[in-house]
Amino acid sequence: MYQARDTIEAGLIKLIADGDTAARQFYAKWLGEHGEKARAAFLHLDQAILHPPWRASLDGGWLDLLGVEWLRALGHEALQFSTWDISILPSQSVQITDRATYKPFQPQYLLISAEGTPRGAADWAVNDFRIGGFSQFYQSGDVPGDLFAAPEIDRYVAFKRQSIMPAVEVGLTVTYIGAKAEGIPFRAWLVGRLSSSSASLKTMVNA
Repeated sequence: MYQARDTIEAGLIKLIADGDTAARQFYAKWLGEHGEKARAAFLHLDQAILHPPWRASLDGGWLDLLGVEWLRALGHEALQFSTWDISILPSQSVQITDRATYKPFQPQYLLISAEGTPRGAADWAVNDFRIGGFSQFYQSGDVPGDLFAAPEIDRYVAFKRQSIMPAVEVGLTVTYIGAKAEGIPFRAWLVGRLSSSSASLKTMVNA
């Protein structure tokens, strides 16, 4: 359970879990004033995937700074796909899997880190994206990594159309197509909203 700083923060989180967009904007500003840029950027996620200043705050391990209990208190969940300290060389492919362990959630964004390579997420090709063993691509072929940060991604991938149940395996297959001879590690996050009712989310934060 997330421990809020005070009753103001606790109240804002409960409103956001209920879908209050004004509270979301106010809380983002409040977090920014308290030096929590990663959490503020997450609350600006719709803008973050389009505008570089916010997107920069989401790179470099931002999910590690958010905290899973904080995400869940807001009604969100995230799966992480990472090779950690292992670099992927040019033209090398890797398959990474993760599983939801908490509650069913509806995927919203696949955010591929732009850190460490000249063209950012465009230096990664996503070869396949599978949920429960089933490909989410409408047709075979690679999808550029940066396309997942654009509205057009819905034309190519169907992952937003279903809930991911606990214990269901989610897998990514990616290839590094960048120019860094030494390669770079891969990091991405599948972020979505918990499928639970807002009433149950209210119990997940303490003032």
